[in-house]
This record gives sequence, C-alpha cells and structure tokens, in this order.
Amino acid sequence: MFKVLKEIGPELVRNLFVVDRSNRNQPFRKPNIKNKIMGKDSACYFGPKVWNEMLPNELKSIEELEEFVDKVRKWIPTKEICRCNLCLEYIAGVGYTETFV
Repeated sequence: MFKVLKEIGPELVRNLFVVDRSNRNQPFRKPNIKNKIMGKDSACYFGPKVWNEMLPNELKSIEELEEFVDKVRKWIPTKEICRCNLCLEYIAGVGYTETFV
C-alpha cells in the first residue's frame, strides 16, 4: 500500500486500488463486496482496510520505503483492531483461535 500511495510499485498492482489523495489518513477506497471470490480476504479489500483503519498514523507519515519497511515489520496489531486470519492461529480440527495475550 505504501508503494501504491508513493507510485513506486508496479503499475499492475497500483491499478488494483482507488486512491483519494485529498484524504491523507484514509486515502484508499475499499471496493463493494459482491461475492465471495472478491471477498474481505482479497488484497483489493484488505489492503485499504489495513492502511485506512489499522495502521498507526506514525507509520503512514513515513516518507522513505526502507524506514517504512523497518518500522512496519516491528508493528504488531492488537486484537482490538485486527481479527483477520493472519492474526489468528489455526489449529487443525478446531479452526482459527486468538493468540493475543
């Protein structure tokens, strides 16, 4: 999402997202979900959700890619802001469970 916003990512990826540069805190528009194939786990939906709603403003304001990558790797979302399958642990035969302390 950083590369899309800074226009340094591949054009193919940039074309997946709608950017509204007039809104600095929430520049990405989430698509309307019409079916399960283009669902809430898709990059088109989940990317804008993470950037707009979950990522702290201090990370959004970083200008350099290397600094952003370094800091976002250290960022750990809390269960209050993220309930995606990436942030949940999968246990065979049980399903996804919260692993937050």
